[in-house]
Amino acid sequence: MSKYQLLATRESRAGFGGPRSILSRAVQTAIISAGLTVPVTQAAQIQVNGFTDDGAGSLCTLREAIATINSGSATADCANSSADAFGMNDTIVFAASNTITLSAGELAITQDVSIDASSVSGATIDAANNSRVIYLSADNLTLTDITLSGGSSSSTGGAVHAPSAATLTLSNSIVTNNQADDEGGGIYLSSSTGTVSSLVLSNSTVSYNNSNYSHGGGIALVGNHSVVELDTASIAENVASYHGGGLYIGSNYVDVALTDSNVTNNVASTMSGGGMHINSPQLGVNLFDSQISGNVAGLDGGGLYLYGTTAVYSTVSLQNAEFSGNTAGVYTAGFGGAMYTRYTRTMIVNSTVSANDATQNGGGIVQIDSEMWLRDTTLSGNSAAQDGGGIYSDYSNLILERTTVSSNSAGSTAGHDGAGVWVSGGTLAMTNSTVSGNSAAGMGGGLYNDADDGTLRHVTFSNNQAVGSGGGVHDASGVLAVINSIIANSAAGGDCSGGAMLDAASIVEDGSCAATRSGDPKLLPLADNGGPTQTHALRANSAAVSTASAAQCEALDQRSETRVASSCDVGAFEFIDQSVFYAIPTKDGKVVIISL
Repeated sequence: MSKYQLLATRESRAGFGGPRSILSRAVQTAIISAGLTVPVTQAAQIQVNGFTDDGAGSLCTLREAIATINSGSATADCANSSADAFGMNDTIVFAASNTITLSAGELAITQDVSIDASSVSGATIDAANNSRVIYLSADNLTLTDITLSGGSSSSTGGAVHAPSAATLTLSNSIVTNNQADDEGGGIYLSSSTGTVSSLVLSNSTVSYNNSNYSHGGGIALVGNHSVVELDTASIAENVASYHGGGLYIGSNYVDVALTDSNVTNNVASTMSGGGMHINSPQLGVNLFDSQISGNVAGLDGGGLYLYGTTAVYSTVSLQNAEFSGNTAGVYTAGFGGAMYTRYTRTMIVNSTVSANDATQNGGGIVQIDSEMWLRDTTLSGNSAAQDGGGIYSDYSNLILERTTVSSNSAGSTAGHDGAGVWVSGGTLAMTNSTVSGNSAAGMGGGLYNDADDGTLRHVTFSNNQAVGSGGGVHDASGVLAVINSIIANSAAGGDCSGGAMLDAASIVEDGSCAATRSGDPKLLPLADNGGPTQTHALRANSAAVSTASAAQCEALDQRSETRVASSCDVGAFEFIDQSVFYAIPTKDGKVVIISL
């Protein structure tokens, strides 16, 4: 698989006009397939000025306002303040900011409505742990500046339960401190064959909700087709007994887009997907400028768990994303501290995966039966109790381009391998990348390779170590081609072991793996030398300068600096002489050269 094939698996951010269009397309498709037309705008408006739930007196309570919208007929207590008739865009507003405590059970909404408290700086609907907050059987519900709290359900959806296809939109709203015994401690949406359920969170928070005995501590979407859009939203501090501490999706088709959003400190107590768990035959996941941090899974995928299908690889795009401090396997041995993917095609660009932990394999990332491309990305400080501190790739295709893998660890006990990168089966292609400061209790401090086909081109390995052999690289496959690369400064285990095949230009400091060239390549410490990832710069007198195989030179280095095509440098970094020279003539006709 080439990087171009991987790019083509799903539209890029620029290509589909931003994640919001995912929802638009899904909704448009549902409308068209149902043979419907866009309704003529109608907008009745009911004002809530009574903040009890008993219906006594002549004031309009929220429950009465909802009943009025449901019936499409104004009452004496709840008059229509708009000149428009009841229709598809009816609105409930509030005379003042207040907390409405439900005493008569959940609010049943059967007609499309917007409940909007923005004019009074917000309102709270609290079920006081006596019932669910909202039962939704309409097609559309929009909540603006609304807090839903204290919901409790013995089945699904502690705050909101939508048992048939619906679009739920929250703007500047909060869903907090709700619980359900089954799926969706905060929100539950389902869809049947041929329908779509959609959840939109804009500048909103879902936090401190609990699924007591099932999935989706914060949110659960199940059924035929689920669409989720988070824009400047937060899913935080939710707990699920099983899968998906923050968000759980189990649908036939899934489209998820997160932009400028956070999934933090959620827990899946005994199973997978501490932050998010998505299981679908056809899934599309897009994360932009978002953070997944501090989540915990009892089993796999501390931050994110993705399971596609063997028939059609599902697609994932992560851009400017940060995965940090996630943990997999607190209940039993787990895979993928930050991320677990299976049967997916994943592209990770300009992102950071740092300080994640797994109690078995893949402290940072696990991919199984999948394809993954990392570009301009950093994997650092991740740890696995067994194999693959940074990334664990099993029977998969893995591409690393302009990527740095640093300070990861593998193996709490001897015999575990691949602190930086661990690969078995499938293919490995690393280009213009740096692997530095990783430590394995077994073999392959920087890289443990047992791929069916592997190539390292312009890769720099430095300061890695292994208790066993191959402090920099251990190749168990015998098919790893090492081209224009550096393996040096290994603290333990030697620089290279196994059957790696080195070209004549590559430098292995201790001469292992039958290297043609050996000796100190004179690397500077790992640092920000420009570009999105850290690199080891070359000293001016390094043997790597201008000695690469010209036929194998990449056009750019790891920092995207242009290489000298006819005589480029070995390793990920292209040395650029920035010295300033002055020629000073003397009285005797000679010239003195001064370099600054």
